[in-house]
Amino acid sequence: MGRQEELSSTFGTTNDPLLEFNDQFLSFDWSALDDFFEEKIEPRDIADSTKYGYRLAIDQLEEWMEENHPDRSPACVNEDIARGFALYLRDERENDPETAGRKLYVLSQAYQYFSKHPNYPHGGKLEDDEDGNTQISLYNPFDIAREKVNFGDKDRKEPPRITKEEVREKLSGCRNIRERLVIVLQFKLGLRASELCNIRLSEFHIRGELVNEHYPEMGSHYHLQGRENAIYIPDNNERPGNKSQRARVLPLDEESREVIREYLKIRPDVDSDRLLLSGNTATPMEKEGVQYIWKKYWRPEYDETEYTAAIGSHFGRHFFGTFWGNQDVSVPLLKYMRGDTLKSDDDYKGAVSEYIHTHYEDIEPVYTEKIYKIVPR
Repeated sequence: MGRQEELSSTFGTTNDPLLEFNDQFLSFDWSALDDFFEEKIEPRDIADSTKYGYRLAIDQLEEWMEENHPDRSPACVNEDIARGFALYLRDERENDPETAGRKLYVLSQAYQYFSKHPNYPHGGKLEDDEDGNTQISLYNPFDIAREKVNFGDKDRKEPPRITKEEVREKLSGCRNIRERLVIVLQFKLGLRASELCNIRLSEFHIRGELVNEHYPEMGSHYHLQGRENAIYIPDNNERPGNKSQRARVLPLDEESREVIREYLKIRPDVDSDRLLLSGNTATPMEKEGVQYIWKKYWRPEYDETEYTAAIGSHFGRHFFGTFWGNQDVSVPLLKYMRGDTLKSDDDYKGAVSEYIHTHYEDIEPVYTEKIYKIVPR
């Protein structure tokens, strides 16, 4: 018997103390987290942007739980669920430590509200602290998650090692043209989910008369002038939602061009400048749609284990960076391809066009020669 099991058996406790209230909360036609927001946050004299941050954390938890724990109320979370949400913020939404920490703090405040409110069943138990003072000990799963989930690089689990052949085999089972495009472009270009969703028709060029006639705006961005078969990825200043601090132009190899052409043939003919549209509503695809596609093809086979992180929408970028890090490519060019900064990045502070021109001309022949082939024939 393990320590936790022995404690539970001896004292009649449980590591899921809110489970007994779950069915009652699910039966309500209102949300306990909405109650917290309306009673504690909405009346406060704080900036609207701060209120929006609270609302965003609540909405993201509820949406994540609806998909991953539909039989569990967000008001009755246990430690494992809270930790799972924290990992989702870190690994799939790619929140930085500060952003993820703020969201978990919001949810921790909600559980403090539940625990201290006389009408909620979350109330804690009386315990003596080290100085002999009696205090109420509150069960707060999001406090535990904040302590246990590492948001830095140290000790973070690495994704499993996957070969090009394994990627090709996985893609052989992907018959949906749009879903194949999502996976291939993230592998080929090292794009984050947000960067993929933000691609405009004007920001890539592929040679082909029929395609160009149907999409006359394609490749019209000024950073693509004189550059065929290439894509422009804006930085986070030019394109809100993109996380890269440096813009870049990358080549589109034959496989990337082919999957784009195939998709453009079936892309809904709607008034949108986005490349990727959702399958049902023909509206711009969101990050959640990208994450769903990765889960569809890579889970549960590549779920998180004791030693490796789960494969999600960030894996293509990881694969891309690992591959190029093992090639004979200089650090500045590697960082250019990933959209990362250098400590002495003075050439970017001037003209972005000159920065791109200098690095793209160096990387284009290397990329074209070495980029891996993953699309099954």
